[in-house]
Amino acid sequence: MAGHGAYSASKMDMEYHSDYHSGVEFVDNNKAELIQRVTLVEPLAEALGPMIPDEAYSKIRAARTSQEKMRELYDALHEGGPETKAAFYRALCKQNKHLVEHLGGH
Repeated sequence: MAGHGAYSASKMDMEYHSDYHSGVEFVDNNKAELIQRVTLVEPLAEALGPMIPDEAYSKIRAARTSQEKMRELYDALHEGGPETKAAFYRALCKQNKHLVEHLGGH
């Protein structure tokens, strides 16, 4: 039985790694579409919490259009790297599930 538990943990790690990579790829591959179609940007930025620096969050809030807000958010995602992109993807799946599915994500 001990081997079964180790297998399950390993399988879970592989699934997490796969989800992590697919989330990062989704964010990178759908940048233009997400900038155009995501309208509620601030809740996504808030969901990232401390992964987004205060200055970047201020720029997102100050932007006038949702497209400008998304461009600022993408700048912060780029600076934050894969961890931040993966967290953004998870937040996007929760808040914009239908858009993510439409674009071929989770």
